[in-house]
Amino acid sequence: MTKPQNSRQETNADALPENEALSLLKSLQGSTDVVVPLVINGKKLHSGIQFSISLNEYNAFLNASQSGKISPTAAAKNYLMGVVCKEHHDFLAEALKVKGVLNQMMIAVTDKVEPDFGQSLD
Repeated sequence: MTKPQNSRQETNADALPENEALSLLKSLQGSTDVVVPLVINGKKLHSGIQFSISLNEYNAFLNASQSGKISPTAAAKNYLMGVVCKEHHDFLAEALKVKGVLNQMMIAVTDKVEPDFGQSLD
């Protein structure tokens, strides 16, 4: 007697072969270097603030922002200041004193760090 197949069960037929998928996953691991230009009111203030983000730093930010021990704003600021390259540290510190820069910088950095999940989470 065979088990009835679940009509919702999906096949892996349209997915990459497993060895290619594993190679892709491994290529996305490790530190990610990100460069974000800063343009405010149409004026380029910096051609590219550099960040270097490891998985541990990214996960620490997620944990801190959700812990309730500090505000999400403080967690985001601490994260950016912790992952910015030394030569851009002082510039970023000044830029973060301008309303809206923290939010826009977090969006820009996160968009460049996280892979595009497309429709996989539907």
